[in-house]
Amino acid sequence: MTSARIPAEKRVAIVTLCLGLFLAGAFAGLVVLYGHQLRADIRQKMIERDAAVLYSVAQQQIEITDSLNALLPDARREGMLALALFDESGVAVEKIPASQPLVDLSLDDFVQLQNGKTISRFHPAFPLSTLLVEAAPGQTSPVLEVLLPLHRRAHRAEPIGFVRYHLDARQLSAKLDALDASVQHKLFLVLALGLTLIGLIVAAAHLALTRAQRSLAERSAGLARANFELTLASKASALGQITSHLIHGLKGPVSGLQAVMRSGNQEAAANYAERIRSLIQEATDLLSDQSAQASYELTTSELAELIKRRHAATAEESGITIRVHADRFVQIDSHRGSLLCLIINNLVCNAIEASQPGKRVEVTLSPLGEYLQVSVADEGSGIPDEVRSRLFTPGCSGRAGGTGLGLTISQLLSRQIGATLELITTGKNGTVFRATMPLKP
Repeated sequence: MTSARIPAEKRVAIVTLCLGLFLAGAFAGLVVLYGHQLRADIRQKMIERDAAVLYSVAQQQIEITDSLNALLPDARREGMLALALFDESGVAVEKIPASQPLVDLSLDDFVQLQNGKTISRFHPAFPLSTLLVEAAPGQTSPVLEVLLPLHRRAHRAEPIGFVRYHLDARQLSAKLDALDASVQHKLFLVLALGLTLIGLIVAAAHLALTRAQRSLAERSAGLARANFELTLASKASALGQITSHLIHGLKGPVSGLQAVMRSGNQEAAANYAERIRSLIQEATDLLSDQSAQASYELTTSELAELIKRRHAATAEESGITIRVHADRFVQIDSHRGSLLCLIINNLVCNAIEASQPGKRVEVTLSPLGEYLQVSVADEGSGIPDEVRSRLFTPGCSGRAGGTGLGLTISQLLSRQIGATLELITTGKNGTVFRATMPLKP
């Protein structure tokens, strides 16, 4: 199952749950590790405490008597199970009780003692039969083993021998058990409090993320609705502008048709009727493409041919020569190309009306990089200065009886396709308009 199919709230829950489990696992691991280390350190300190006490007592006795045998009476103290003496080479020289084996020091113990270190080992289940004759076979008891280096007062760098004690450690074992229980209890409390806090933090984070996700989803839905409404508004605007173009284009042919009908010129009437039908068909095709979302490729050469056919009759009647140049072969989508064609048609109609018989109107389609540039130039007398500042405003026209709707509709259509429409030059030698449209929407 892909993440796109999982509901957003469930994804948030999964993420927060995984985060909570990770934090809980990391916290528990650190607490257990720290607790284990702390327990081991405290246990070691407790085990080494008796060694420090014994070392002070034994060293004091050696300094008084300057003899290892001064330590033998210690074997009779309460809690003392066994005692063994070793010379400076680690060789066993005396033991109490006599039943314990007389074994020399191991190499590791000898090296540590030679360096002045004391050794303490706690045996939770030491076999007493190895020390005491009266002990039953297999009988065990907690025993603390302590090994100490012994020095003369004047030569502390060179030990004169070593001593090993075996002490009854039942009290120490009870204290260590109590320590373990206390550490475990405290670890449990810390874990419980920490995991509870992590759970609360994760729950709060989940609620915050859920609220943020819902807010984001609502905003996304609002943006989607706004985008849909803008799309509808854009389509409605385009439809209105196409319809406005049709009405504006029909004004001249309808007036001409009325005039020739009064004169009874059937051939001229048929020409005007064909022009009206062509305008209606052009608008109908555009409206059909809008409603059906139809799109196909339209080349600049095809666009040039459409412009020629569209204005051939009007130009011939007015005695105007129309030239259309397509510099290079490029493709644009049909919808934007058709709207661009409407813009060009309005500009060409204005150019024909502004030109005297025998003059030329030139249309140039020039692809420049990622743009298509269309220029419409006439050889008229130019646009008056008082009209230029309000050129694309309805009701502003340089011709007698003009409404100015042609340029206004063209400006609106250019915005629909992301194009810009501007006046390049105007004067007594003519006027040039230019439309620049990106080749890609």
